[in-house]
Amino acid sequence: MNLFDQIISPMTVNTFTADYLFKKPCSGQGSAAMLRGKFSWQVACEILDNNYDNCWLARKGHLHADIQRGTVSVKQFCEEQIQGYSLVIRKAEKAHTNFAEIAGEFSDSFDRPIDVQLYATPAAHEGFGWHFDYEEVFIIQSVGVKEFTIRRNSSWPEIQGKTQQDLWCEERFIHEFQCTLKAGDWLYIPAGWWHKATALTPSYHISVGVLFNDIRAVPHQPTMKEDPISVLLPVVAG
Repeated sequence: MNLFDQIISPMTVNTFTADYLFKKPCSGQGSAAMLRGKFSWQVACEILDNNYDNCWLARKGHLHADIQRGTVSVKQFCEEQIQGYSLVIRKAEKAHTNFAEIAGEFSDSFDRPIDVQLYATPAAHEGFGWHFDYEEVFIIQSVGVKEFTIRRNSSWPEIQGKTQQDLWCEERFIHEFQCTLKAGDWLYIPAGWWHKATALTPSYHISVGVLFNDIRAVPHQPTMKEDPISVLLPVVAG
């Protein structure tokens, strides 16, 4: 049984594909226990000490003004967590063997481009406000507890030429629901669904993006100044 099969167990892949993939979120408790601790303070510091150059600090959708080139020191990470900033590590499969292995397992299951993002968020804070991803996203809680709030997107997938901020201002759906993840839990959020998350304790989670070939779902690549949320979130794997 491969990693994805284990994570969604006792659900089968056929059931997941028929009932949830592209359609609606779903979650599971404890079945991702094998990934507890795969991303932690120690692992984050290891990546930062290696000067990996796709690391960022974000708070409520805004980048830290001093982080311009994608490198964050351990000292900055520790100091800015106190100020409510989340550490965001993009394309983590290139940064650490833990996440290269996870990406490889998901690639075997889906035969699609995969990228892995990491989020370390201090308690009572959000790294991002309302936003959506352009990929199918599987969130695995590695350490701590985080509460996700989710809404359907009334514009998806016809989003070309608009930023996420534009689309949020036009949003018509108001129904939302919450999902609380503890270490070893997982959550699937389809591409295009609005969501945000608040750390209830210091939180470390792994986000695995699976990119499917729908041209409508891949907008032009914005600049950091135009749309920092879209730049930080997975848009195109590779």
